[in-house]
Amino acid sequence: MANPYGYGQIPMQGYGYYEQQTPAGSFAAANQQGARAFGANAYNTNNPYIGQQSQGIQGAPGVMQYAQGAQYNNPYLGQQSERSQDAGQNAYAGPNQYLEGAIGRAAGDMQRSFKQTVVPELDRMAQQSGSFGNSGVQQVQNEAYRDLGENIGNVSNQMRMQDYTTQQGLAESSLNRGQANNQFNAGMSANDLSRNMAGGYQGNAQNNNYLMQGAMFDAGNNLQGQMFNSTLGNNDLTRNSNLAQAQGQFNTGALNTNSMFNAGNMNTNSMFNAGQGNNMNQFNASAGNNMLENYRNRQQNQGQFDASLGNNRYQFDQSLGSQNRQFDATLGQNQYQFDQNLDRSIWNDNMGWANQGFQNTRGLMNDAYNWAGGGVNATTAEQNTPMNYWQQFANAGNAAGGQGGTATNSQNMQGNPYLGAWAGWNMFAPKP
Repeated sequence: MANPYGYGQIPMQGYGYYEQQTPAGSFAAANQQGARAFGANAYNTNNPYIGQQSQGIQGAPGVMQYAQGAQYNNPYLGQQSERSQDAGQNAYAGPNQYLEGAIGRAAGDMQRSFKQTVVPELDRMAQQSGSFGNSGVQQVQNEAYRDLGENIGNVSNQMRMQDYTTQQGLAESSLNRGQANNQFNAGMSANDLSRNMAGGYQGNAQNNNYLMQGAMFDAGNNLQGQMFNSTLGNNDLTRNSNLAQAQGQFNTGALNTNSMFNAGNMNTNSMFNAGQGNNMNQFNASAGNNMLENYRNRQQNQGQFDASLGNNRYQFDQSLGSQNRQFDATLGQNQYQFDQNLDRSIWNDNMGWANQGFQNTRGLMNDAYNWAGGGVNATTAEQNTPMNYWQQFANAGNAAGGQGGTATNSQNMQGNPYLGAWAGWNMFAPKP
C-alpha cells in the first residue's frame, strides 16, 4: 500500500524511496476545459465563474528542523576515569647491604667469647695435665676449635637463609600489590564502558524520540492540509458542476455536438490515464523491489560484519592466552634457575668457611706442637747443664789426683725425667 504522504516505506524502517503519483483525470480535465472553451467561443455562452478554484493551503510549516536542533550530545560520554598507577617497590627489597657486616660481627663475638672463656680453660687444663696428659688436652682443644668453626658456619647460614626468606616475602607482596592494581584498573575500565554504553543508548533513544515526534507532527499537519485542500476542491467541483449543468441545460441543442466531441476526447484521455496509471504502478513496484533488495543486502552485510568481528575477537583471545602461558612458563624457569644458583652459592660459601676453619685449626695445632717441642728441648738443655758441669768438675778432679779423665772421653749422662718435667713446668708457669 502506498504511503499517503508520498513515500514508499520498508517495514520497520523510517526511510524509503519517493513514490510519484499522477492525479487521475488531470489530462481529461485539461481537455474538457479546452472543449468548454471551444463551445463557449462557438456559442458565446461562457460563464466566467465556471472552472474557478479556491485558494488552498500550500507549504504548511514543519517542526522537523526544530526536532533535529533539539538533539543533545552528552559531553561526558566516552570519558575515562583516571587509572591507578604502579604502587612502587619496597625500599628494603633487594640485596641486604648490612648482611655481611652482621655475619662478621656475630662471628667476631663468638671468637672473642671463645678466647675469653674457652681458651683460658684449655690453657689451664694443659698446665695441670703434665707431659703425660698433653695428648688428651690436645684432643679437647681440637674439638673446641672444630665446634667454634661449625657454630660460626651455622650462624652465617641461618642469617643468610633468614635474609633470603625475607626477600621472598617482599617479592610476593610486590606481586600481590601489582595484581590488586591491575584488578582495580580493570574494574574502572568496565565501569567506564558500562556508563558510556548506557549513556549512549539513552541519548540515542531520546534523540530518536524527538525525531519521531517531529515526523509524526509534520505528517499530521500535512494530512490536515491535504484534507482541507481536498474539501475545497470538492466544493469547487460541486459548484462548477452545478454551473456547468445549468449551462448545459441552457445550451442543450447547441452543445450537443460539442458534448459528443468532449465524450470522445474524455474516452481518449481515460485510456491515456489508464496507461499512465499502469506505468506508475510498474515504476512503484520496481522501486519497492529495489528497496527490499537493498534492505536484504544491508542485513547480509551486517551479519557478515558481526561474524567477522566475533572471529577477530576469538583470535585475539587465543593469542592473548598463548602469550600469558608463555610468560608464566618463562617466569617459572627463571625462578627455578635463580633457586639453583642461590643454593649453589650458599653451599660454596659454607664449604669455604669450613675449609677456612680447618686451616685455622691445623695452623693452631702446628703452633701448639712447635711450642711443645720447644719446651721439651729447653727442659732437656736445663736438665743436662748441671750434669755437664758435674762431669767437668769430676774430670778436673781426676786429672788433679792422677785418675785420668780428659775431655776427649767424657760423655753426657742420661737426664732425669722428673727434673725435666720440673724444668718444663718452671719455664711455662706464670711468673709472680
